[in-house]
Formats: sequence, C-alpha cells, structure tokens
Amino acid sequence: MKILAKSVYLFAAVMVMCGWLVAQNRVVIRGGTLVDVRNGKLTPNTTVVVEGDKIVSVSQGAPSQQGGTVIDATGKYIIPGLIDLQSHYKDWVGELFLNHGVTTVVNLGAPHEWIQAQKEGIEKGYIVGPRLLISTYNLDGPPENPEEVTEVTARPYHLIVNKPEEAMAAMEPYVQGPDKVDAVKVMQGLSEATLRAIVREAKKGNLPVI
Repeated sequence: MKILAKSVYLFAAVMVMCGWLVAQNRVVIRGGTLVDVRNGKLTPNTTVVVEGDKIVSVSQGAPSQQGGTVIDATGKYIIPGLIDLQSHYKDWVGELFLNHGVTTVVNLGAPHEWIQAQKEGIEKGYIVGPRLLISTYNLDGPPENPEEVTEVTARPYHLIVNKPEEAMAAMEPYVQGPDKVDAVKVMQGLSEATLRAIVREAKKGNLPVI
C-alpha cells in the first residue's frame, strides 16, 4: 500500500508540474476583434489561446483556461501572420518582420551557406526571426555580353548555367545533397531547354520553381 500511495503522490505531482509547465507556455490573447480573412467577417471580443507553437482554441468571450501570459487586445485587431513572398533577407530584419506581423518569409536571394545558418538558427531558437523558407541560388542564363557586369550578375547568389547539363549539376546538391531548400529560383535569361531541365530536377525533390 505504501508503494501504491507513493506512486499516486508521484503521479499527482507530475500532473501538477505538467499543468504548470503548460500554463507557463500558454499565451492568451483576449478582447480583440478577430479578422477572418477568408470571408471578411469581424468577430469582436475574441480570445485566442496559444500553447507552444499551436493555436489550441479560438472563442468569443473570456478564456476557459487559466494561467499563462495574458495579452489584452481590446481595441485592436487579431489577424493571421503575414507572409513576405519575395525577400532578400538581412541579419537585422528578423525582429522587424515579427514586430510588423510578418511571421513567414520566403528568401529568394542570399549567400546560400549564410541563409542556411539563419534558417537553422531561427528553427533552433538561437536567432529571433520569422519562419524562413529559402531558395537555391538564382539560376540564370548567360548575358548577351559575357564581359558586362550588371547589378544582377554581380550578386553573390547569382549562378549562370549555360546548358541543361550544367543546370542538372547545379540542382544536384539541392535535390540529393545536403543543401536542402524550399524552392528553386530561376531568372529570365535561361533557355527553354535549360529551364525544362531545372523543372525536371526540381520535381525529383518536390520543389516549387519560382
């Protein structure tokens, strides 16, 4: 009986601790007007409860759960996180994006190793920033004048591919190797044959071509 009693007490203590941890990880946004972007409906006096990285409830009126950090949104609007679909990410923009409601950013141009490190740092909590989706180097065809240096060709993340074979080789690290990306970025200078080769390789990795 003593062992059973101790087990019951231990279980109760664990449950209390788990409840405390959940409460500490809970954010309650209350009193704001919820904007439903699908139909334009406005719902006043809405309460949104977030636990960890998930929205666990959306209701009108006072929250049913207690504890956690409470944010009074009275007189304000509650909207989904905004998405920036065309960004050239910099190391100082993470907090600016979040402070302006941008919670997802699609980066289409940055030195690859650096942007990979930024993405990993955000995902592991080392860096403050939005959810970051990254692309390949900007894959482009040769310029009309190969000796001419323009604003585009001078970019460190701009890669010239002259023919389909070169495009396939350029795509290999993204599809099969360690350089995991979320999208493939192409430019207008590619020939049709080279672009088709890129698209074929992108399909192997289930990557959208932008």
